[in-house]
Amino acid sequence: MRLESRVTELMHELTSRRYSRYMHRTLHLAVTVTPDHEAGGYVARAVDVEVASQGETEEEALYALTEALELYFEDDEDAVRQLAETPTRVTEIDVRLPA
Repeated sequence: MRLESRVTELMHELTSRRYSRYMHRTLHLAVTVTPDHEAGGYVARAVDVEVASQGETEEEALYALTEALELYFEDDEDAVRQLAETPTRVTEIDVRLPA
């Protein structure tokens, strides 16, 4: 089975489990995906909580992060409510560096 097909299948399975468990609730979170220059692959991190995961591709890293976040929030309704009420604003800044 091709990797893209497997990732799509796993995402569908995860989505099905998420929806059946939470009755179609979705929490939108800001995440970053960056290359891991030392180990290879990619690291995905949630901006709002201290949760990160990794994968060989960006898709694999995001899938692993999604699973980790679902476990993180599984029994913490207060954290879910707080994040839903106060979303994080992500922006970019310019930093001057010496020449």
